[in-house]
Amino acid sequence: MAYIKQTFLEQWLYIFKEWAEALLGKKKELSSPKPIILSQRSGKGCILLQMERNTPGAVSTWRFNCELLKERSLLLTLDNIADLERHLQRAERQRDPANTRREIVYSPTRISSHRIGVSLVYPLKRTEFIGVWDANLVDHWATTHAEDYKAERLILYAALRVLSSYEIMPEFFEAEIRSKMWWEQRFLHLSKGEFLESHKINLILRSEIDKATKWEVKAL
Repeated sequence: MAYIKQTFLEQWLYIFKEWAEALLGKKKELSSPKPIILSQRSGKGCILLQMERNTPGAVSTWRFNCELLKERSLLLTLDNIADLERHLQRAERQRDPANTRREIVYSPTRISSHRIGVSLVYPLKRTEFIGVWDANLVDHWATTHAEDYKAERLILYAALRVLSSYEIMPEFFEAEIRSKMWWEQRFLHLSKGEFLESHKINLILRSEIDKATKWEVKAL
């Protein structure tokens, strides 16, 4: 079978699709175990779960369930872009041994460090992306040992904001979480408490995901 080169975003979507299908139990042949719940926070008629996601570049994953969404789940995912790029580059070299390019490494000129994904998961049906954003969420590129620290805090606070939004104003909840603008405002507002004013977040909404409702993870 011929290998068709995919864009970096398409490759990320494929990896996410595989994990989402495993989460929904649609691929029984997958050897990966059911995702482990790392922590949880309960609210009135809702629950927020931090889940383990064993995919390349995965940093933090939160799943939100509530009475209003019924069988659907809201997923917030955070990925380290450089780690994901390294994995994809290794995979490409294995397909083509003639490809001897060096692995991608951190560089001061890198525009984005992490990818944030927000999606709704429908059991046995599909996964609908609300939005996917890339942003530089690292203060100092030299401190690679702490490269995910503030990014993880940001996604945690965003998840907690979802929990509080549901409890305070459930009548507006579903419309809000489907709005890309609502999410961007939350991310930008929360980042002000994590980064210096001189650190520009510059959330980049991936253009291909503007058609989020058309890109679905369908049941096999």
